[in-house]
Amino acid sequence: MRDFLYDLRRTFTGKFTIISIIIVILIAVGIGFLFTSATSTSSAGPSALIDNSYTYSNGTYNVTFYAFNQYGTPAGTLPIYTEHNGTFWTNNTQPNGFLNLKINSDSSFELLNYSLSPFNSTNHLDVQPMVLSQKQSNELYVNINIIKKPGTTNSREIMVYYSTSNVSQAQSAYLYYKVVNVTGNQGPLVPSNMTYYATLTTKGVGVQVFDINPANMGAAQQVAVAVFYAKNATFASSEAQYSPTSALTKIGIALVSFDAFAEIYGLIIPILASLSAYFYFGKDRANAVLESVITRPVTKGRIILSRYTANVGSMIVAFAIGVAIFEIFLNRATGYYMSLPYFGSLIWTYFVEIAAFTGLIYLASQFLKTQGAILGVVLALSIVFGILWSIIVLPLILTEALHLISGTNIYTHYTIILNALIPAGYPSLVVFYIGQINAFGSTVNAASFGITQVSLAVIGVIWIILPILAAFVIGRRRD
Repeated sequence: MRDFLYDLRRTFTGKFTIISIIIVILIAVGIGFLFTSATSTSSAGPSALIDNSYTYSNGTYNVTFYAFNQYGTPAGTLPIYTEHNGTFWTNNTQPNGFLNLKINSDSSFELLNYSLSPFNSTNHLDVQPMVLSQKQSNELYVNINIIKKPGTTNSREIMVYYSTSNVSQAQSAYLYYKVVNVTGNQGPLVPSNMTYYATLTTKGVGVQVFDINPANMGAAQQVAVAVFYAKNATFASSEAQYSPTSALTKIGIALVSFDAFAEIYGLIIPILASLSAYFYFGKDRANAVLESVITRPVTKGRIILSRYTANVGSMIVAFAIGVAIFEIFLNRATGYYMSLPYFGSLIWTYFVEIAAFTGLIYLASQFLKTQGAILGVVLALSIVFGILWSIIVLPLILTEALHLISGTNIYTHYTIILNALIPAGYPSLVVFYIGQINAFGSTVNAASFGITQVSLAVIGVIWIILPILAAFVIGRRRD
């Protein structure tokens, strides 16, 4: 037992483990900060929202700014700072939230910079450019903004800002919507596959608010809205996607958490787990120097198990800390924490992936004689079956080697099989089961493809046990 305690202490206090924990924490804080920033806005001061447009007539660009808060209420007497050709202005919005400026110029192209803070060297990231072009000045401009529904804390609606050059003649635009899945591809937004909602009668500059809240929406679904200049248009002039009610269900919170970590953590887990196995076992194995042997006489089998336990344990602790930190940001943004069963599912998912990649490096170390060869396997597993798996390798196998058509049931079927055969694909199986959504956003019955709690548990246990068991058996035979 002392050899296990020794390796646990050695691994948990090792430089690579400490660096890994710091990396995971920094990433979790970054993801959490971006998530919080994207889901919350302030109702006053520099965090007010700005929309803008312009028209051109007889050597003058007529620029309009509209300031509003998170509820769509006009932000009156708000100072807006502008700069054009080295000249600076400060003007306050009117009580109705509008500010009108005139730029005298015959040029076909002008650049107007604006900000909600005074121009100086410290706030240059807050400065927004506005391109003025005569060619586009007479076009109908429409933009969709997502706002909170007044009198509520968790409901959303849309506010459409519009601007036309002809203040005496009305122009029409058409608002459509469709219910889409949170994850996956919702398909093109065109009138033919959406539902008509309202006709916008635009004249001059103004705003209109619409409360689109379809009935019987699923936990992992949102509303996609789009404005078209014609009912037979092939592309939208403005589009947005939102949840009419932001109160998340347990499944919705779980999907948010899984999606938040899927892209980044899914990339670094194979790298960190494989490198940890290399530094704490493979490197010593190649050099024929195992520090536990120096401390006390133990078998190679016990060395494998003790170091494997320490490797996997340290990585699980690192990622558990990262997930817990994100949950703090999640609660701050939504008022909810991920329920304990889904939190456990997320940790289990990472446990399977970490254990599998660690075990594979231990197994490879039984056959390879040099550090360079083992490190090569580390890089190959991390890059090919980690970073590039879902982005390049899996799609190429499905479309080029198997000649399958994306979005079909047979495509989904083989996607599941291949993801089950690769540890980097295991998180996709878990998300598929929780959300009941395939890779293209279509609602499916996961059980019909063989993905159930039992099958996920079996696949996970196989990936946890098989690689390290093979390394253990081979290592003991070499005692």
